[in-house]
Amino acid sequence: MTKTQEEQQVTEQPDLGPTPGALLKKAREAKGWSQKEVAQKLNFLPTYVPALEEGEYQLLPNTTFIRGYLRTYANLVDLDAQSLLEAFQKHSPDLNQPDSFSPVQSIKPGKKSGSFLFKLFSLLVILGLILLVTLWWQSRSDDALLPLVNEEVRVDTQQGPQILLPTSQPETEPAEPEAEPQEPQAAAEERETTAASVEAPQPASLSPAEEEPAAAGASDRSTSSFDPVSVTQNQPNRLALSFTDECWTEIRDANQRLLRSGLMRADEQLLVEGTPPFQVVFGNGRVAQIHYLGQAVDFNQRIRANGYTSLSIQ
Repeated sequence: MTKTQEEQQVTEQPDLGPTPGALLKKAREAKGWSQKEVAQKLNFLPTYVPALEEGEYQLLPNTTFIRGYLRTYANLVDLDAQSLLEAFQKHSPDLNQPDSFSPVQSIKPGKKSGSFLFKLFSLLVILGLILLVTLWWQSRSDDALLPLVNEEVRVDTQQGPQILLPTSQPETEPAEPEAEPQEPQAAAEERETTAASVEAPQPASLSPAEEEPAAAGASDRSTSSFDPVSVTQNQPNRLALSFTDECWTEIRDANQRLLRSGLMRADEQLLVEGTPPFQVVFGNGRVAQIHYLGQAVDFNQRIRANGYTSLSIQ
């Protein structure tokens, strides 16, 4: 073998394929992105993208960060991240060694003897305060319970003028009241006979209209029908209602006066008077009709699916 052949054999190197930076650059240019746009999309520093494409890995923190940046960049430009990392391992075998981390030694602070003394002193102060409060409370209670042995009280009696009685005088049982003179038996029997002959007054019966007082400003016309058009014609302070079925109803005027609140039954009519606008609430608006100023009020759009209706009329 000649010398030229030996030199050629020495200089020959295996084909490692394209570098990771070349693959990333080609994919970026295929998408029409600049290095600055890629850095903005990945939230990289502006120097990281050209360093990855040119293989200047010394500008990056360490191997762990380099591999992470390569993986993120590859996912952005739709490259196989694992194949890109294998190319990086082939072209930069010296950078594929695991990073060495020095363990961090924790230093525990030494116990101070002064802290124990401070805690002991604080405990003694608290106990002293508790003792002082307890003694003060006991002395206060004893002073309040001292008997007034030497004091005397002036009282008035029916037997004569004021007399002095010591407070230490023992309590005496109250004298039993004298028995009242018995009433003659004949007079008692006569009084009982007279009381039995007198009839107790019976409470006056209330008519159905008087059993439940109507709200202020309301007229319940459930027993007698009326024409809702004529009673409300040119009457802005009147509101006529009629019902085809049971419906809970509440009506208030502009002064928040409650004109009606209760259950209205089928075929009942109601005429209320107040200051407009009227606030009307129905539990089942589908069975109610309203006339105001001689015209029927259309409130079908205010009726909810469950029948609840709330509207203002003016």
